[in-house]
Amino acid sequence: FIILMLPVIASIQGVALPDLPIYVTNGIRCFLGIDSNPVGAPTPLIPLMYILINLGFNVSVLSLIRKTSAVYTSFTMLSTVPLCCIAFAQTLPFLPTPAPIGPNLPIGVFLLMGGITGFYLLGNQAKQQELKDA
Repeated sequence: FIILMLPVIASIQGVALPDLPIYVTNGIRCFLGIDSNPVGAPTPLIPLMYILINLGFNVSVLSLIRKTSAVYTSFTMLSTVPLCCIAFAQTLPFLPTPAPIGPNLPIGVFLLMGGITGFYLLGNQAKQQELKDA
């Protein structure tokens, strides 16, 4: 499907159709590290690491859904966005210098993580109370 849509996407991006094979060839050469690499990193490892980390994250989310409720999983997924903002606000290799984060983001992360913790603890207490009453 993506290969069929490639000419449409290229025309939207302003790439002429005859230049498309050159762009694809240059992309493959860059991915394989054949061209000079200005960053100095082994080029194929960066996208492959992203794929492996993304697969691991998705598997962990699926196991979280399996072991807990969907509400708890959605709260956990909500916490990944501000935590990623904080992580990418740090100086990381291969990335430009990040913009500073505002003072409200750590407060929001604290409130969100406190809500998740409170939801989990209160849910466990309610389950234990139901088991005692039964």
